[in-house]
Amino acid sequence: MPDHFIITDFNRLKAQQHKEVLERSNPNWKADTLNKAIGTLSAVFTHAIWQYELSMMNPWAGLKDVVADRQDDRRSFTPAELTRYVEELDRLNTEARLIGLLMVHTGCRTMECAGLTHGDLQMQNNTPHLQLRPNHIRLLKNKQSKRDVPLIDKALDELRPYLAQRNSDDPKTPVFPRYGRDGGIDAVSQLLNGVIRKRLKIDDPTLVSYSTRHTMKDKMRTIRATAELQHSILGHGKRTDADNYGEGELLRYLLDELVKADALTEWGN
Repeated sequence: MPDHFIITDFNRLKAQQHKEVLERSNPNWKADTLNKAIGTLSAVFTHAIWQYELSMMNPWAGLKDVVADRQDDRRSFTPAELTRYVEELDRLNTEARLIGLLMVHTGCRTMECAGLTHGDLQMQNNTPHLQLRPNHIRLLKNKQSKRDVPLIDKALDELRPYLAQRNSDDPKTPVFPRYGRDGGIDAVSQLLNGVIRKRLKIDDPTLVSYSTRHTMKDKMRTIRATAELQHSILGHGKRTDADNYGEGELLRYLLDELVKADALTEWGN
């Protein structure tokens, strides 16, 4: 795709051709990865079509590959595996380590943590939290992913010293500049997966760094968090009942659930 083009000149044939280029250029990509790339482009076009009231169809619509049922594609960490994983994160560079720890403590996606800007960190709030919104580094998976996720003390204790050394007055500055760039999220994902494969010596392909998200879901079920509070933390589904809370009140409830989850030594897996 050229760096500059007139959006109304970009049709479905050109979108299909670009998809084929992506496939040839990235032979190791799985269907999910290709779909994410197409989804990002589709979101950009959707916004432009709406913003400028263009009379055109989104050329990326329907171009995603069909993916088989992925229910068993990833599993959660066992308690012993998660303990070892967190210990091994200490051997990574500071930014990768913090991204990995934030994923463990919040259940957030890799791109959500690696793509944080200083404006996304609400550290002065009565309940410090991540304010997850689309930014110039990365979009979010869907509209349900727009949410506020509290930070437990363990996460704050790790994050505050790091931020003190890298204070920025620009809210658009990446929190993790090493990975808050093109290709950076894939790079840190591979690095975190390498901890599992090389250091934990676990070859099970269903256990990946993203499994911290599945682990948090299991923990939420174990502590019997309501579906609405689970959705508010993980960015899933409808949050109708959670909408009845005041903003500060909801954050405190979510923080209580995350503290309970962190205290668990056993969960269903």
